[in-house]
Amino acid sequence: MRNNLGMRVLALSLSATALGTALSGCVPLVIGGAAVGGTMVATDRRSSSTLLDDQGIELRVGRQIYDVVGGSSHVNVTSWAGRVLLTGEVPAEQDRQRAEQVARSVANVREVINDLAVMPASGLGTRTNDSFITSKVKSALAGNSQVAAKDVKVITERGSTYLMGSVTAAEAEAATETARTVSGVERVVRVFEYVTPGQADLNAVPAQPSYPRTTPTQLGEEAAGRPPVSSLGAPAPVAPAPIAPAPAAAPTRTTAPAPASTVPRAAPSPAPAPASQVQSLPPLEPAQSSPVTNSPLR
Repeated sequence: MRNNLGMRVLALSLSATALGTALSGCVPLVIGGAAVGGTMVATDRRSSSTLLDDQGIELRVGRQIYDVVGGSSHVNVTSWAGRVLLTGEVPAEQDRQRAEQVARSVANVREVINDLAVMPASGLGTRTNDSFITSKVKSALAGNSQVAAKDVKVITERGSTYLMGSVTAAEAEAATETARTVSGVERVVRVFEYVTPGQADLNAVPAQPSYPRTTPTQLGEEAAGRPPVSSLGAPAPVAPAPIAPAPAAAPTRTTAPAPASTVPRAAPSPAPAPASQVQSLPPLEPAQSSPVTNSPLR
């Protein structure tokens, strides 16, 4: 009986291996999208070629940072349309700077957002909890009709949830508020690349290359028990206010210049004479006082 069961298991294993070998020549590659018939179809606003570039960037940057910084660090590399986010922990500030330099040197990287923390590497328990928080945020985004969950990439490090993607300003606000309601999220960091509603309808990433790198900017204070929000990268675009036309200038009247005054000018006072030419006057003689006599009273 045992021999028959063992033979059946072996036969099933061999069949599965043979089937896998037969299909190995046409196994599709799935990177951030869905695979259909051996061809990767992008499900977010990135093209298929951009998805492949991002995967290659993540692999190359991660490998080179590991070679430079070493195994004592914990660095996560996330790329969206060539914008690279570095999160995790490194032992020293020098390692943090070297990791950023390595990322900037990799081909197709147009911006590096370095949010590495200088501290000991997080433990297995912390990383497991971060993964659980990420899954909860993704589920919450999937239930929000105001934002497409496929257009938002979620990364969590030590309770801080990062949101990446190409979204409109309204979608960014909806995604942020949704993430803030998830239990376990201590901070929401927006690393969005903003598109116009027209670009969103076309399902396209903006062609403009780099946004300036910025430091985290606090956008909101903790209120009603919800985590604060900060932002990395470019701020949301603000529509310029319409410029009112300038009022028509009133007609100007040309007046003749006033005639020059004919009042004669006062003669200038003579300059003081030099000290050597000053005439000295004789000293005044003291006035002679009349004598005062006291007449006797009568």
